[in-house]
Amino acid sequence: MKRYLIAAVFLLICKQSSAQINPFDALYFQNAYLANSAMAGSQEGSRINLGYRNQWSSVPGSPRMQYVSYETKQNKIGWGLSIINNREGMVTDNKFLGTFAIHLPLNNPNNQIHLGLNVSAQKLQYNLAGLEGNAADQALARFNDRGLIFDGDFGMGFSTERLTLEFASYNLFEQLLKEQTNASISNTADFNLFFLAASYRIPMENWGLTTKLAYRGVKNYTNLVDLAMEFRTRNEKLAFTGIYHSNKSASFGLSYLHQGKYEFVGFYNTTQNPISTVANGTFEIGLKTLLNRKASKN
Repeated sequence: MKRYLIAAVFLLICKQSSAQINPFDALYFQNAYLANSAMAGSQEGSRINLGYRNQWSSVPGSPRMQYVSYETKQNKIGWGLSIINNREGMVTDNKFLGTFAIHLPLNNPNNQIHLGLNVSAQKLQYNLAGLEGNAADQALARFNDRGLIFDGDFGMGFSTERLTLEFASYNLFEQLLKEQTNASISNTADFNLFFLAASYRIPMENWGLTTKLAYRGVKNYTNLVDLAMEFRTRNEKLAFTGIYHSNKSASFGLSYLHQGKYEFVGFYNTTQNPISTVANGTFEIGLKTLLNRKASKN
């Protein structure tokens, strides 16, 4: 029975590492709410985002991630809801988040301070249906009988017409418990610590260029640096994205805005060494729907 427990723990470690080290590439430009609760409702109107990510598809039991998020803004208040599902091997991780944000304009209406808070509930489950062994073992039953794991994230930001600064601190209860008791709520090996980013938009004659520098902290892993650039046509219909990650991988993306209301997004992330010889890269697709915008005839 011990080998099954070891396998479960190993899958949890791999799942957490892959989810935190290789997050959705859409968070850099298409859906900032994924990385920072303060950005929920930072733009006027309401939007729904869908995303699917298939990592190392050539490897059996490879990670698969999907999410759906909704965000809206009413006056200065932003609201958000997200459901994130991660699966690797026989372990499934479901996470539900509710978000409250406030957006405070300064003297210039284009300059705003953003503050946000996530409250999350997480459930880890081992899929006994695919188990080759004793599914009635009490150790596995206790693993699945664990209740919801509650936690929270805090985010803040500052934005002007061209510049945006962001900071987010994740899993606040987990970090506080570890500092005070050296214990853990979720018993996972790695989790996000923080996200720090600065982006700047450079207008051009026929294109717009947005650059973004991000610094990410992951528990039990080297902090990561991401350098991202997005070129978008003047009518905003077409965008090309390139991202370099300090774990020696890179992401390339393409997005298309249809009728000014539906944005289709696709990414490919190259596999970092040393697993590049045995696994292919990561594919990601997404869809953003702007609910309060009338579709364009073009």
